[in-house]
Amino acid sequence: MSKIGILVASANNNRNLGDKLASLAKEENVEVEVINLLDLRLPLYSTVEEEENGIPEIALDLANKILELKAFIIVAPEYNGVMPPVLNNAMAWTSRSTKDWRDAFNEKIVALATHSGGG
Repeated sequence: MSKIGILVASANNNRNLGDKLASLAKEENVEVEVINLLDLRLPLYSTVEEEENGIPEIALDLANKILELKAFIIVAPEYNGVMPPVLNNAMAWTSRSTKDWRDAFNEKIVALATHSGGG
C-alpha cells in the first residue's frame, strides 16, 4: 500500500484539518503521515544560505519522506493571495535536496485543503 503524506503549512485550524484528514484516511486503512512544516524550522532558503551552510539535514529528511510518497495533501491557508511562506520555503529546500529538482514532485497525486479564517 502506498503512503499518503499530509503536509500542513500552518497552525491551529489547518493543523486540526490535517489531523482530521489523517484520521479519515486511517479509518479507510490508508497509511498516512502528517508532516507539520512549521515544526521543521527550516532556515529561509537562499543560494547564499545553501552555499555557506549546505543543505540542512532536516531538508534532506523532508525530501526523502516526500520521495517515498505516491500522493500527498497540502493543507495550507491562502496567505495574502499566495501560498504561506513556510510551504514555499519547504518546497525550495526539497527541490534542492534531490538529484533533479523535480524528483520529489513529479508524477504525484496532489490534493489541496484549507481552512481560512479570513474575512
